[in-house]
Amino acid sequence: MRAAGSPCQFQTAPQPVSVALCETFDQPAGTGNRSGQLNGSLWGVSRVTGNMNFSAPADGWSPTSEQQCGQTVTVQPEHDLAICNGQLVEATNDGGTVTTLAMYPKQPFDIAGRTGTVSFDVSDDAQGTHAAWPEFWYTDQPVPAPFTHESSWVSLPRNGLGVRFAAACDAGQGANCGTNCPGTNAAPVVTVDSAVVVNNYVGNDSFSGGSLKVTQLNCVVESSGPGSMNHFELRIGQNEVDVYGTDAGTTSPLKELATISGDPLSLTRGLIWLEDVHYNANKMGTQGTHTFTWDNVGFDGPVLARDLAFDVLDNLSTTNSDGSLNLGWFIGPSSSQTLTTLPMTASNIAAASGALVTFNFWSEAAPLPLSVQVNGHPLSVSWPYPDTTSFTTRTLAVPVPLSDLVAGANAVTFSTGSNPMTVFNVDLILQGAAGVPGGGSGPTPTPPPTVTGTATRPPTPPPTQTITPTPSPTSTGAATFTTTATSNPVSLTSGATETVSVKVVSSAATNALVDVEIYNAAGSKVAQQWFDNQAFVAGTGRTYKMVYVPGPTGTYTVKVGVYTVGWGTLRSWNNGASAFTVTQ
Repeated sequence: MRAAGSPCQFQTAPQPVSVALCETFDQPAGTGNRSGQLNGSLWGVSRVTGNMNFSAPADGWSPTSEQQCGQTVTVQPEHDLAICNGQLVEATNDGGTVTTLAMYPKQPFDIAGRTGTVSFDVSDDAQGTHAAWPEFWYTDQPVPAPFTHESSWVSLPRNGLGVRFAAACDAGQGANCGTNCPGTNAAPVVTVDSAVVVNNYVGNDSFSGGSLKVTQLNCVVESSGPGSMNHFELRIGQNEVDVYGTDAGTTSPLKELATISGDPLSLTRGLIWLEDVHYNANKMGTQGTHTFTWDNVGFDGPVLARDLAFDVLDNLSTTNSDGSLNLGWFIGPSSSQTLTTLPMTASNIAAASGALVTFNFWSEAAPLPLSVQVNGHPLSVSWPYPDTTSFTTRTLAVPVPLSDLVAGANAVTFSTGSNPMTVFNVDLILQGAAGVPGGGSGPTPTPPPTVTGTATRPPTPPPTQTITPTPSPTSTGAATFTTTATSNPVSLTSGATETVSVKVVSSAATNALVDVEIYNAAGSKVAQQWFDNQAFVAGTGRTYKMVYVPGPTGTYTVKVGVYTVGWGTLRSWNNGASAFTVTQ
C-alpha cells in the first residue's frame, strides 16, 4: 500500500537525505526486452532455474498462471511481468526445483561513509523456506541473478549482501518469528529468515552455518496475496544491517524485524536487486505457481549516473518435453556460440565510463576455462571463484574495452574446450552511459579501469622487474601494505588447477585495490584478477584466492600490487610473492 502523497517516502525520517531512486511503476509500460512490460531502459530482469541439463533444458522456464490486472492468465517469458494499477506484477512456476526471477534498477546505490536506506513494498505471503519468498540483494556489479541456495547453487556476486524474507509462522506460533513477535498472533506472520554476505566470491551464509548473525526481533502480518502489500526498509551500513517492516495493508507502525551483523560488507557502491525465489514450493506448501506484486522501490544517497544495458534477447526457440521454454544456449565441447545484442549508438559508447559483458553460465566441470570475445576481440577471463563446485549456475561480469564496441548490434562469442556449458542472461553494460536522472552532473561514480587491448590490462601498467618487492609504499604518511602469497600445489602438471592465496595486511584503516598477476617463464603475463575498493582494518589481514589453469611447462611467478581505489596510486608491489612449476 502506498503512503499517502509520497509513495517512495521512507517511514523513519521526515525526509531522505537525497532520494536516488523512486519507482512507483505508475508510468506506462515500456518496451522491456527481457523485462516483459517492465521498462527495460530503467530496470533489468534475469531468470534462472534449476531446470538445467545437457543439452536441454537450458535454463528451462515453465509456463505459469499469473494473477494479472484482475484476471488469471497463463504466461511465459517475456510476458510474465506486467504493470497493473501502478504495481509491478510477476509470477513464477518453479516446476519442482529452485528458481529466482531477479529485477534491478540500473541506478547505483552508494553507502560510503554512511548508513543507506532502501525501501520497497511487496505482497509477502511466504509459507517458509521450502516455498516462495521475496529476497533482497545488494551487489557491487550488475551481474545477473545474484543468488545462492544451500551448497548446490552458488551464483554469488564478487561482493554483496543477500537478505531472505522467508520465515513464516502460523497463527498462534508468532514466538518462533522473533523475540518481540506475539505468540498469540491471530493471522500468519512473516519476517527475515536468514542472510548472506559475500566477499571475493565467498559467501558467509547464516542459513548454512556461517558466522554471520541474524537476530530475529519481530514479525509482520503476512499479505493475503497480490495487491496486499507489506512495506520493508533496510538500513545498510558497513558493519550492520537493520531490517524493518509493516503489517500487510498498512504503512505504520514500522517494526524492527531483524539485525544482521558479524561480517562487514566490502562494497560501498552497487546495485539493489528484488528477487522472487522458489524452492520446490509445492513440497511443503502451495506456492509452486505463485504471483508477487511490488511497488514503491526507493533508496537514498547521492544521485549517480545510471547504466545502459543492451540485452542479448533470450533464446525462446525451444520448448522442452516438460513444457518449459529454453532461455539459454547449450554450447557443446570444442564449440562456440555467437550471440547478438540489441543495438547501441556511438553516443552511448562515448558517454560510458566503462563496459562489462555480464552473463550466467552452468557447467559440469569446475574450474572451467572461459573464452569470451566481443566483436572478435578476445577477453582473457581467469576462473575467479575460490571453489570448484560443479553443476551450478554462476554469475560473472567481465570488463570490455570501450574501443572493442561498435555502434549498432555487438557480437558476443562464447567458446568451450573439452567441457560443454550453457550460457544465459547475457548483456553488454555501458556504465554510467544513461547519465544522471533528471539531468545535471551529480556526483561522479568511480569509473572502472579504462583498458586497452585485452580487458585484463589496467590503465596503470604493472610495475616492472626493477620495483622493490613489498613492502614498498610509494609515498609517506599513508597506509603501508605487506603482501604474501602461497601456491598450492607448488608443482603440478599442465591442465591441473593451481590455487593462489594472497594475504594483504595494511598498517592503517583504508580502502584499496588488490591486483594479483601470474607471469610465465618468459616474463609474459598470463592471468590477472583484481579486487577493487577493499576495506582494510589496521593490522588485520585479508585473504584473496585466484584459481588458474596453467598451460605449458615451466616456472610461473605470482606478483601482487596494491593501488588506491580505482587504479589510482601504486602503494605496494611484490615482484615475487610466490611461484609454482608446471612439470609436464
